[in-house]
Amino acid sequence: METAFDQISNPVAFAAAPLDIQRVGKKPKGKGKEDNPTAEPLSPSSVDSFEVVPKKVVGAKTPEELALENEHLRASLDALSKHNMQVEQELKRVKDREGMMKSVVLGVKMEVSIFLKQRRIPT
Repeated sequence: METAFDQISNPVAFAAAPLDIQRVGKKPKGKGKEDNPTAEPLSPSSVDSFEVVPKKVVGAKTPEELALENEHLRASLDALSKHNMQVEQELKRVKDREGMMKSVVLGVKMEVSIFLKQRRIPT
C-alpha cells in the first residue's frame, strides 16, 4: 500500500523546520552600537517548512488531448449502446421464435397423440 501511494504521489523531498524561526542579524559595524546580535522574527509566509518541487508527470496529457479522448470515448460509448440495443432486440426476436416453436411442437405432439388414439380404437 505504501509503495502504491509513493507511486501515485511521487514525493520528491521532504524537510521540516519550525515556522517560528528567528533570523539572527549580523553585528552592526561601528563604535557605540550593540554588541548583541539582533533577532527579527520571520513570518511563516517568508520561511516555508518545505518547498514543493514541481515534477512533470510522465504520461500527462494536455487539456486538448483529454478533450479529444473524451470525444472518442463518447463516440465509442454511443456505438456500444446502439450495438447493445440491436443485440437485445435480436434476443427478443429469438425468444419470441423459440416460444412459437415450442407451441408448434406441443401442437404437433397433441395431433400425434390424437391420431394414435384414433388408430387404436377399432371401428
